[in-house]
Amino acid sequence: MSNEKKKDDSLELSAGYSPEGGAQAKVRIGSVQRVLGFASPERAARAELTNALANSASRKLAEGKELTEPEDALVGYLLRKELEALRRRADIEESAEAAFPLMRKRLLPPAVTTGEPDKTQQADGDWLRRFWADAELIDDEAMREIYARILAGERAHPGSFSRAALAVLRDLDAGVARLFAILRNLAIGPFLPRTGEPKQYIEDMGLDFGARMQLADAGLLRDKEDVTYVIEAGENRVFRCGEKLLFFGTEEKQTLVFECYSLTTAANELLAIADVKHDEKYFELVLPWIAGHGCVVGWAVPPTPAPLSGDDLRRLEWIEWTPSSPDRGSTPKQGEPEGGGSLDP
Repeated sequence: MSNEKKKDDSLELSAGYSPEGGAQAKVRIGSVQRVLGFASPERAARAELTNALANSASRKLAEGKELTEPEDALVGYLLRKELEALRRRADIEESAEAAFPLMRKRLLPPAVTTGEPDKTQQADGDWLRRFWADAELIDDEAMREIYARILAGERAHPGSFSRAALAVLRDLDAGVARLFAILRNLAIGPFLPRTGEPKQYIEDMGLDFGARMQLADAGLLRDKEDVTYVIEAGENRVFRCGEKLLFFGTEEKQTLVFECYSLTTAANELLAIADVKHDEKYFELVLPWIAGHGCVVGWAVPPTPAPLSGDDLRRLEWIEWTPSSPDRGSTPKQGEPEGGGSLDP
């Protein structure tokens, strides 16, 4: 017997055909009591009546009998919900198809990408069910575009987005979304500065204590006073900040500790698909803040928002920042910068 189903949190439609049973149809209200609750006897009674009406409509549809006006209204309501969900799904699928090339480049280093990924490659089944359960409810066009990019990214590279990221996105309200839009332009890789002039600038831009608490409650930021980012002696790091890349270089016997607000895994996953706006004033505050930790600091302008391989990073024109260059790096320097350390990623 063939069978097709469409569900939301409380409603189910199914239809099918078999040689033995002929045409069959079913309209069911699933777990209505759980959805409506037992806050009052009246609500429980309404749930029972809705179930009874749905069952009656289901039998009549299977038998080819005419529905009463209330039954017809209920079935029409359920079908409208399903058609709306299918329309939203089609919109997201179309946008995901268009976003696939960008997400493929943005989420995968070119050195790792081999051949042409299959655009129909399947992500984890449970992940997809969770994804569509949320995505089919989205009316806002901008939010549908975010879901489309996530779907495209997951198809290009399965495992790019966790269930935690889906949960954060599902509960994201407009206010927190605005705060995250500020955060994405100020993040230095996986963190925000928690000291000095950059911290003051971050607060002036709208990410004060209350805003950071909202981001923390939404699962996007770890706003604790003991959070640090550590770069071990002899290691180098390259992070994005706005539209530029920042180079952090250490001495062989020097460990760097940065006091920071740390982004969550979900926040970093969502940042990977976000378009950022470069804030040059903030960038100029960040450079001396990094250097003040005893770090060799350089920057470069990448040709693309995509991750870059080690060879690609080395081919960039890295500019060393020094306090004596108020224009923030008028002289390109590559290899061994003055003052020790290495500007070679």
